[in-house]
Amino acid sequence: MRGDFWASNFGPISKELKTAVDKRRAQLGIEAPADLLFASGSGIDPDISVESANYQAKRIARVREFSVSEEHSLQKLIIKTVKMPTFGIFGEPRVNVLRLNIILEEGFSKRKFKEDHDRK
Repeated sequence: MRGDFWASNFGPISKELKTAVDKRRAQLGIEAPADLLFASGSGIDPDISVESANYQAKRIARVREFSVSEEHSLQKLIIKTVKMPTFGIFGEPRVNVLRLNIILEEGFSKRKFKEDHDRK
């Protein structure tokens, strides 16, 4: 059985799609960007919209226990990792989620190591 955030190939008039989107909207809020509400057909798209990345920034900062300055750094990092449309005309600006997560993990790991090292 699929979870609420799995991809589907439901058509635009599908009742299943409407139910899934309504569930996601209830979880994420009325202001959630469309690409967080509608899953891709493949379910493996590496990119999200800049709007979706910014929408999730506060939650990411909270979960990772970022300080206020680290939260500001996250906002800058999102801007820095924006990929512009291919050849300047194909697609929309987007953020590669895997790339952003790797950068966050590397930064967090170094900070965590320093904190652990300072305690000794």
